[in-house]
Amino acid sequence: MLVFKRNTREGQPVPGQITLVVGNSFVVKLVGLGPDKKHYVIKSDSPCVEVQQKADDRFQEQAIRFKANMACQGARITVYEKTSGDRTPLELKINVLEPLVLPPENTDEGLLARLLLSEVVQPSAPGYPGAEETFLSMQLMRQVLENRMSFPKFSIFSNPSSRSMLAIITAGGGNEFDGFGAYPRLSSEKIGSFNVTLRNANDGSHMKFEAYRQHVKNILDVANGRVPKIPGRNYGWRTVGAGPAGGSYVPGPIVGGQQFNTLRDDVLKENGIK
Repeated sequence: MLVFKRNTREGQPVPGQITLVVGNSFVVKLVGLGPDKKHYVIKSDSPCVEVQQKADDRFQEQAIRFKANMACQGARITVYEKTSGDRTPLELKINVLEPLVLPPENTDEGLLARLLLSEVVQPSAPGYPGAEETFLSMQLMRQVLENRMSFPKFSIFSNPSSRSMLAIITAGGGNEFDGFGAYPRLSSEKIGSFNVTLRNANDGSHMKFEAYRQHVKNILDVANGRVPKIPGRNYGWRTVGAGPAGGSYVPGPIVGGQQFNTLRDDVLKENGIK
């Protein structure tokens, strides 16, 4: 049966509908010649997806490159016999999305997006808890920051200079949130990690594209305030296994590989929180 396959050693079949991102090039293989002993002709019905085909009839296999030029839905890829022009049953639909990008680094949204990228478990990481639980951990991280910003005696959180998100996150020179003490200056390791995650979320040919796409989309939704806030009394978090937070903290829920922490009852009471 005529079928498109991934251009990998395993040659996994390509489903009937795929999603790419503007700028992507997705290479597939098509094995077999037509009744005329010539390679099939591949066509796109939309300028948003360009077909690049180099067929050599001496070989059974040909590689076809689909280049995503602009965003669209349902670009139709069809396959024809070369000599007769007869259309075959093989068909592929391609949706093309715009790339996901981080907000500017000098905004609260950009700062929070980068903090979430740094702190939450990535889809390829061992022990990844799944999209739903990771999404909840993102929401709880935002809750922590907003709880600190509104806390009456906010100086207990490493004495930030103000109630701004930037001051809360950079407090203590990185003592509160590792690597963010001199924000917007970040280590090359962190920037590299961000770039890998974004690249995977914007590469429709990546084997975990859908997981990374949803992961980054969730980060952007939380950072931009596009999801409902979750009320609660979490004031910090640590990666599970990193040891107790100590001080005024007591353990709260474990979500998405993170141990969230609230404050002792006496500390809450002293600050008028019941």
